[in-house]
Amino acid sequence: MIASRISIRRKLILLISGAALLALAFMSLCLTLYESIAYRERLKNEWTQASELIAEQALSPLLRADQTELDKTASDLAHFSVVTLVCFYNSEFTILASSSHYTNHTHSKTYVSHTHNNNAAPQASQASNCPERPLTVSHRFTDKHLQIAHPIKSQDNTIGYLYIEITLQEIRKHIDNFLLFTLFVGCLIAGLIILLSAFMHRIISVPLYHLKFIAQKVAEKQDYSLKASKESEDEIGELVDAFNTMLTTIENQNRIITDQKAQLEHTIDKMSLELKNANEEVEAFGYSVSHDLREPLRTIIGFAQAMEEDYQHTLDNTAKSYLEQIQQAGNKMSGQIRTLLNLSRVSRQPINKEQVDLSRIAQRITNNLLEQHGNRSIKIRIMPDLTSIADEQLIKIALEHLLENAFKFTQHLDQTEIQFGKTTQESVDIYYVKDNGAGFDMRYSEKLFHTFQRLHSGDQFEGSGIGLATVARIIRRHHGKIWAQSSLNDGSTFYFTLFDIPLCSTSEECTQDPPPSLYPKNYPALTDQQTIQPPIHSDSAPSQ
Repeated sequence: MIASRISIRRKLILLISGAALLALAFMSLCLTLYESIAYRERLKNEWTQASELIAEQALSPLLRADQTELDKTASDLAHFSVVTLVCFYNSEFTILASSSHYTNHTHSKTYVSHTHNNNAAPQASQASNCPERPLTVSHRFTDKHLQIAHPIKSQDNTIGYLYIEITLQEIRKHIDNFLLFTLFVGCLIAGLIILLSAFMHRIISVPLYHLKFIAQKVAEKQDYSLKASKESEDEIGELVDAFNTMLTTIENQNRIITDQKAQLEHTIDKMSLELKNANEEVEAFGYSVSHDLREPLRTIIGFAQAMEEDYQHTLDNTAKSYLEQIQQAGNKMSGQIRTLLNLSRVSRQPINKEQVDLSRIAQRITNNLLEQHGNRSIKIRIMPDLTSIADEQLIKIALEHLLENAFKFTQHLDQTEIQFGKTTQESVDIYYVKDNGAGFDMRYSEKLFHTFQRLHSGDQFEGSGIGLATVARIIRRHHGKIWAQSSLNDGSTFYFTLFDIPLCSTSEECTQDPPPSLYPKNYPALTDQQTIQPPIHSDSAPSQ
């Protein structure tokens, strides 16, 4: 709205001036109307009384039939500037005498008197402009005249009539003069109003402008030590006090926040140093595991193999079984150490973002797995041209674990079906690896992505319980989500997104196992129509 863009100063001036001018205009109109009515009433009363006196003076000449006296009376009345017509009638409404005047172009007045007899009555009436009969009422106002009629009586008998016409031009002149006077007074009042508006601007809008100026300075400089000056004890003064109190409160709060921020930064620096030292210790531990622990394991496994080979004719079957179990346990422990080192490595490896062909990576991984499982009947479906921004090395490790699990948990089936594809839900690309294998109970799905957590026994399927934890940390490093849908003996589908939401910004934040709430089931499972994709790789071998 236009009013919302007008300054308070102008609003005050417009409001006060507008209200005052409207009040002046209304008052002037009322006064003018009142003056007009009052002036007309005074004029009527004056000439009504005058007509009574004139009628009394005309009684004697009328009784004596003194035409000269009647003419003189009519002529004397016509000399008044407001009287335009005077007529005398007898009881039979015959005009006995009349007088009128008009104003010519030179503003000189011309008076005309008429003497009448009974025989010349019609012509005299027409010449003198007297009405044929006077009014039946005592007075009447027309547009231009005040008409007054008064009977001339003698002992309650009407012997004649007096008719006078008075011009209203004087009323108009009086009203014009009154309007000029009202206009003059209005101008004086308008001047006072302007002075009042300036005074109101000084006591109201100037403090508000000052308050606005201080608020702008505070917003620009973020300096809450600035304060507005208080110039009155009214509501504006209370507003200034409240504003200054607010600035003081904010200043104190900022001081507290600054102090807490400094303490927090000190704490963060201290914790960062501790974390750095802890990471260095972890790296040292990894090095120790890689060299100090794996070397004795290799020695144990090597001596067990040597004893089995050198003393195979000496050892009985029980001893040979013991040596075989020693080698298997050593190899298993070596594998677990290797996977732990890989898990630590993927958590700290820098992210190298680039455009990655996920379909090509999945193709290579499945080709290698098919060579390892050449005796199985396996159908692979990989959606072509799947690309994303990711770290190629890390995403390859994640896909290896997911596809290896798909191969592992379908090894007891006569016909294996594995799919890798993508769907879109709510403008988010969701990648998935699907198989028709053993599946798992969804009641234990929260354990899937934690280290050393397994939902199947080692007798059924081999594993270390670290593969899916590694996948989860890689997906977290890519600011994505991972979750699964499955049912026992009906296959599993693992879903993941890349750079969907920022879950961790540094490698240290991605070293801990994610909480179960990280993997909400906020995306529905794929339908059969969504999983049927044109395969770019298919291999089938007869089962043996």
